[in-house]
Amino acid sequence: MREKDVIQLIRHDRHDLMNQIQLLQGYATMGKVAHVQQKLDEMIIHYQNERKLLNLDAPNFVVWLLRSSIYNHIRITYVIADHLPQHLHTIDHQLVNRCEQMIGVIKRHGKQTESYEVKLILKHVGKTLEMKWYIDGPLTGMSRFKSMMTNDSKYQWIIDQKADEQLMCKLRIPYE
Repeated sequence: MREKDVIQLIRHDRHDLMNQIQLLQGYATMGKVAHVQQKLDEMIIHYQNERKLLNLDAPNFVVWLLRSSIYNHIRITYVIADHLPQHLHTIDHQLVNRCEQMIGVIKRHGKQTESYEVKLILKHVGKTLEMKWYIDGPLTGMSRFKSMMTNDSKYQWIIDQKADEQLMCKLRIPYE
């Protein structure tokens, strides 16, 4: 990662943080203590997740996820479960590849003019890391994608499309 990219990440994070602080200031000025508390709770959860992400020992994945806000019409949020092993360096590149694969699905089966919300949940299951994506937004032609993924001999995918605008994909990656 180049210095320019690091500065861009810091600038983006600083911009988001300032927006949150200004919102808190506005709520406080109006005396809306409940709104202030709710926003503070959300911020605490966000920064706890970010701390867990940074401690995963998967630098390529961490950078990829932090830079994911670059996609204009795809917003990615994440939840890192408690007690997730912090030695995921052995599957670092696999994590990035699977995430890029999911973004590729949205780009191929979605519309550039639509907004997409993606929630990625990481948790430890046995000797695997479970990655679960919830994708909200209109997707078309998903039968080919489902067939391709469920026939993948390397990974065991579980795919559930609730409607045209909601898709859940789950994958478990073994690690040492």
